[in-house]
Amino acid sequence: MIDVTAPTRVDLAGGTLDIYPLYLFEEGSLTVNVAISLYSQVKIKRRGLKISEFQ
Repeated sequence: MIDVTAPTRVDLAGGTLDIYPLYLFEEGSLTVNVAISLYSQVKIKRRGLKISEFQ
């Protein structure tokens, strides 16, 4: 099982322009965001199916 937890990021301006390569398309772009004390959590569990069963 994979269990991942990450802080929630709130974008106040600029959205995702701080992520490569998006900032390359917007010269002089500015991003304002904050992380708050609210976490996102994802759990991935293996179900026992083989990849060949999906094809």
